[in-house]
Amino acid sequence: MSKMFDYSGLPEEQQAKLRHLVSRIHSTGCRNTAGAVEMGKDFNEAKIGLDHGQFTGWCDSEAGYDIREVQHMMNLANFAEKEPDVLLVPMSAGFLLAAPSAPKPVVEKVLKVAREGGRVKVTWVKQLLKPAREEETAPERSTTSEAAKIAKLIAGALQPGEAVSLRKLLEAADASLIQRFVSDLQEHLRAALPGAVSFDNSAHRPSIGY
Repeated sequence: MSKMFDYSGLPEEQQAKLRHLVSRIHSTGCRNTAGAVEMGKDFNEAKIGLDHGQFTGWCDSEAGYDIREVQHMMNLANFAEKEPDVLLVPMSAGFLLAAPSAPKPVVEKVLKVAREGGRVKVTWVKQLLKPAREEETAPERSTTSEAAKIAKLIAGALQPGEAVSLRKLLEAADASLIQRFVSDLQEHLRAALPGAVSFDNSAHRPSIGY
């Protein structure tokens, strides 16, 4: 159960404003796109003068929405100011279009269909956005895969006792020590195989030099 929000540290005028806004939020309800936009406006107004922790707590305990849901509504409200035609699409589709990561060509295509009286389905919007999402995550997957190969290569070259020692050292290491480890590894590889192996620090991946 969420803790009650502590209004006592806020000015009386702000307390009154927040109580008025939460009453409107409860009255509106997140039932459709228009309602979500109005609630987003109220959440944007409520956020003024509150730090992140206070706002998150207020949303949860007073309004009854977690911060992720609130952020969707706030994004939608801001988006609707620039693109009022978003009111013509289903609420879930509106949330997708209002996301900062939504490509402009996709947004324009969906809103054009809505303006012309076409039926916008959430599944269709998701399908349009899928290539963009896959493109965003591809570099991360590639980097992760390369890092895994390097880790497996190093682990496979160690004796069991050496592997345990290295694991303990890395578990206790901070970012600067990890960076130093990579730099020292590069130097040791150069010393062991002069002219044969170089190490790309920027990408943290080995390359063969000729």
